[in-house]
Amino acid sequence: YQGELEYGRTTEAYSEALPTTGQTVEFLRIGRVGLYYQTLDGKETAVWNNESGSWQPLSDEFRKPVRVGLQIARKQAAPNLLMMPIPGPEAAQ
Repeated sequence: YQGELEYGRTTEAYSEALPTTGQTVEFLRIGRVGLYYQTLDGKETAVWNNESGSWQPLSDEFRKPVRVGLQIARKQAAPNLLMMPIPGPEAAQ
């Protein structure tokens, strides 16, 4: 259980090919709350949408927060508050 707890409160940044296009992008994982990617040129930013099972493009206002989040995860910047789109909880059925 310790591993699961740790995974849920950590951030991670890594480069990998996007499965849909094969393009190399920078991924940002924030605990179990959000998974984001940004292209290497910073022109495209997206968030994983669990409901649709696909990447949802984000508006330009989230380019900088994702870039800063990548820097924080790589310990290139001090931890700071990020204004990111976070999916809400699912309704009980």
